[in-house]
Amino acid sequence: MIKKIQIKTEEENGIIVLAVLAMTCMIAKILQIYYLPAKYTYDGRRILSQALSGYRSGDLGYDTTENFFAVLIKWLHVEEYEQWAILLGFVGSVLALQYIKKYLRELYLTNAVFIMCSLMLLNIYVFNVSKEFLQMIMFFPAIYSLNRRNEKGQLGGMLLSLLLVGIFLRRYFFLIMIIFLVIYFLLRNMERLEGDKLAVFLIGLALTGVLGLTLLQRYLPEIYENITGARYFINQFRMESPDASTMIVDMIKNSSSPLVYIGNLGINFVRLCFPIELLSKGFMQVIFVIYQLILSVKAIKSFIQCIKGKFLEGEKNRTIAISFLFAYLIVSAVFEPDFGSFTRHEIVFFPIFCVGMMRGYEGAKSMVGESEMA
Repeated sequence: MIKKIQIKTEEENGIIVLAVLAMTCMIAKILQIYYLPAKYTYDGRRILSQALSGYRSGDLGYDTTENFFAVLIKWLHVEEYEQWAILLGFVGSVLALQYIKKYLRELYLTNAVFIMCSLMLLNIYVFNVSKEFLQMIMFFPAIYSLNRRNEKGQLGGMLLSLLLVGIFLRRYFFLIMIIFLVIYFLLRNMERLEGDKLAVFLIGLALTGVLGLTLLQRYLPEIYENITGARYFINQFRMESPDASTMIVDMIKNSSSPLVYIGNLGINFVRLCFPIELLSKGFMQVIFVIYQLILSVKAIKSFIQCIKGKFLEGEKNRTIAISFLFAYLIVSAVFEPDFGSFTRHEIVFFPIFCVGMMRGYEGAKSMVGESEMA
């Protein structure tokens, strides 16, 4: 077994770790504002421009975000994109560092690398004028409730956040909510089963997906076409764009068969979780590849622990977090047009990933206590 490398975070070492993480945030923000290509700020500048002008395009996500920032501009009188990027970067980084302090008290090297990559990506993609910043605010009920003890409250907070984003920002979050509930129901009932629980879960999930798509194809063909053709409809006009170098293209030729679609879905799911192919796209992709590989390995490990019933009694929140993560990944395999968009949308949920994959200090102490009593 590979030995975990633990980083000492007591006393002065803890201050040094926080200082390194704060410096990581600053470097990422400087890169985002002054050095990264224009595509990293295009959406934000568009949102800010339309928030100031009062023009609305009719797109749900853009219109909601522009209205939100229009109110903030009236309150704060900040109108320059760079000023917003610095302000939100500072506020977001302070809150993120405060949030992760409980995960720093027992810190291993892989977690440290994951946190550093996440803070960089948050400052590049989220802590700016962006739809993702507003989405993170809408997920506050889920983040808050998952850090409390009440399981019903945790589930309610997650569903409330999914509803808020689905109503005001991104409609496909209703689909995420449905898949989340299916996965959560299956995971919560695994403990009653005997035999190979992982195989039962995967077969049950796959059969549910095939059945659902078959019913859609037969009774709601228009919705079926919208779902199965979502990525193609987005990407068909971006084939030659230099900003679409990480475009996701189905490996199996598209057809109307639900089985072919499920096959492509499974392949794209694996490609999103283990994006080794991006290493050929340039140095800037390395941060994302490292982040995603650590996230995927930890998520799969936590998922297997959950199925085998190895979560502690006070860790039911991890089941909710893991259910959400895999529901989100499945829907991303359906809709995300490229790896860059996937990263930008996924990193919003960093606080939830922490709950699902990293034990806080109290959880670690409980685990030690149980092992000592055994």
